Amino acid sequence: MTGPSLVNLWGRKAGSLPSFERYSDALKSSGTIWDDRALDAWLTDPQRMAPDNDMPFEGIKDARVRADLLAFLKEATKRGAAPERTAQAQMKGIGAG
Repeated sequence: MTGPSLVNLWGRKAGSLPSFERYSDALKSSGTIWDDRALDAWLTDPQRMAPDNDMPFEGIKDARVRADLLAFLKEATKRGAAPERTAQAQMKGIGAG
């Protein structure tokens, strides 16, 4: 299953993207506005942040890995990001090293 678009995620209310219809009630009613702090908490432990959400993800416990992921996502999800800066292009580079 795919999730919602992450384009322009920073500053968006959790569970509010009209083009994605499978948000859990827990996430929609959380009142969360996605920013660095909220995303770090979500990536650490989604169930703790929004109990009873439907995210099948246990979290990332390593703070450095989360920080790297947030830095990458912040750049890659900006509206109009160049195609060579998308996640797919970045992932190709990982395997080449």
